[in-house]
Amino acid sequence: MCDSRRAQGEHELTSWDGLIACGDWINGKSVGTKATVTFPGGGPAVSEFQCVELATRYALLAWGVPVQSVIHAKWFPQSYNGHIDKNSGQKLVMYGQNQPYSPAELPQVGDVIASGYISANNGDGHVGIVISATYDRSHSAKLTVMDENYNPSGLNTITVTNGVVQPLPGMKGVDWLHDPAGTPPPPPPTGAPALTVHGISNGQSLTGPVSLSVSVDNNNAAGKQNLTHEHYSIDGTPVAGTDGPGQGSLVGPPSGSTAPGYAWSLDPVKHTGSSAKVPSWPIPANLLTPGTHQLTADGTNAAGVTGTSAPISFTVPQGPKPSTLTYTGAKTADYHDAFTASATLTSDGSPVAGAPVSFALGSGGPGQTCSANTDAGGSASCQLTPGQAAGETTVTATYPGTAQILPSHASTPFTVNREETTLAYTGPTHFANGVPATLEGVLKEDGATPIAGRTVSIVIGSGTTQQSCTGTTDASGTASCTVPRLNQPLNDTATLPVTATFAGDGYYVPATGPATARLEYFTGRAFGLSAQVNALLLALQIPPTPDTGPVRTAQAGKVAPPCTATVSVLVINAAALCADATTTLNPGTETTTASLQQTTIGLPGLPVIGIGGVTSTSVSSCTGSHGSATLTLTIAGVPVTVPTAPNSVIDLAGGAKLVINEQLPTPGADHGLTVNAVHLEALGGLADVVVGSSTSGAYNCA
Repeated sequence: MCDSRRAQGEHELTSWDGLIACGDWINGKSVGTKATVTFPGGGPAVSEFQCVELATRYALLAWGVPVQSVIHAKWFPQSYNGHIDKNSGQKLVMYGQNQPYSPAELPQVGDVIASGYISANNGDGHVGIVISATYDRSHSAKLTVMDENYNPSGLNTITVTNGVVQPLPGMKGVDWLHDPAGTPPPPPPTGAPALTVHGISNGQSLTGPVSLSVSVDNNNAAGKQNLTHEHYSIDGTPVAGTDGPGQGSLVGPPSGSTAPGYAWSLDPVKHTGSSAKVPSWPIPANLLTPGTHQLTADGTNAAGVTGTSAPISFTVPQGPKPSTLTYTGAKTADYHDAFTASATLTSDGSPVAGAPVSFALGSGGPGQTCSANTDAGGSASCQLTPGQAAGETTVTATYPGTAQILPSHASTPFTVNREETTLAYTGPTHFANGVPATLEGVLKEDGATPIAGRTVSIVIGSGTTQQSCTGTTDASGTASCTVPRLNQPLNDTATLPVTATFAGDGYYVPATGPATARLEYFTGRAFGLSAQVNALLLALQIPPTPDTGPVRTAQAGKVAPPCTATVSVLVINAAALCADATTTLNPGTETTTASLQQTTIGLPGLPVIGIGGVTSTSVSSCTGSHGSATLTLTIAGVPVTVPTAPNSVIDLAGGAKLVINEQLPTPGADHGLTVNAVHLEALGGLADVVVGSSTSGAYNCA
């Protein structure tokens, strides 16, 4: 019989003495299949529903000739030519080539006839079995041919004219295969194959997978022990078998054997099956609901006869209950900040206690997986710490299930935010121009945990004169870098803004760390002579001459006004007066110098004072200050030994005094000194004369 489950539209086309032609014709067109049939005794597989398959089956059943390789249908007679008909003991003979033959040699009932010479380039050709042949006196006839894959009737007509056999329309040439002893029709099937299912017993309760197989006994009919179709059915519905394209066919055991045929694995809990032929078979769930079911196997042998096994009853117990897992935890967190992942597990509306639940953030990884058991309320929770870049991901909860409760899974969108950061400038807060400046910042998560491996940029100064460098944070979160040579302008407050900056990345938000630093700077002033007299009969004023003026700077430089040749004001005369202030860097030093060649002071009531060769010097840096004064001195024309100690005093008449090498600290300076070579105070404070004054100071020292 033809098996309608083998392919879409498959049915019996026609039959002749027990030989059946099958096909899959729908609306006058063959649908076609990729399945193949393998016959007993070995030999190549043959494409199902093709004309060669019917001729091969006929040769096996009628003549007992094993399967031969037939590349094209038109070559079938040549491929079997000369083989022994095991029923008659005669060799098969091929005729053809469009030649006239004697009546005994013309195609007869039982001959295999093919259109298309092997030398003709006209495609595969076609082959069938002659089932009717009546010749007239002119040796002409219309032969009825049984075939497959030509038309829906399974019948064809070949014309013989005056002893010449004509090919099918559109083809060229014809050959036929004949048994000289006469070919009897194929024997009818002797009975259906007997199938027995193994691996399951009647009344068995199935709680898990079982491996099934079928053994077959084809009633000892030679050549019929091959099963070309085989199926398993549950409650009358086929659930597995060799039906689909590419599944191949089945070679059964030798005649009379009960060796297993097609093996299959049935899993009633998961409603699936599997075999070596097809990886997975879905089974309709309604066939395996808890309760009793029937399993049968059926198979079709090479003669086209189908047999069915005795039904086997089996039961499917009540399966595991479904479960529902609902995620209830946090749905957003910062990178590296732990959060609580939680879920509730229920089954049939009731909480499930003591069940393991695992959680994973994204693809998992260190810190991104955890697990916990549910409490009495069905809730489980544990801590996860995002270790992936900020962005959208998922958090999943999984319950593996048991034999009583099915697994469940919950997946929820989750947002990982960038972690908050703090950045503090921790480097020096005192800087000096002209030397390298080392800058430093510390980057931390939430002000607590150091962040390593990030780039920090540090800027000192502002505007067009700012300078910067970059460093990478170490394990302590510290980034350090150096500006090779600091060069910053001096403002009114002698301060510099310093800003450390982290630009942020996929894990951390940006951060800045501002700070204010002090800039080392220097002051100075030098002049040759100054005088202020406000007596009743004498009034005069000599401003500082020549005068550098007040110097305030953080840069290297020199202030040196032109020397003054002479100063002559009433009772004071001086010659060759000079002054300068010089600032150097690395190390920073302020040096001021005042000098004059000669001066004469003749105030009323005082002896004439002569001062010559005057030089005063003041030097200040951040390590200290020092000064000196050199000069010659005469009083009333008499040379006076000049004392060397700073702030030496020489008393004059009327309470006047001379202070030699006067040294006074510079107010407000870290280190500073004013050196006056000669300081005259007279007339009860109404006269004040300074000769050779130098002042220097250093500020914002570390």
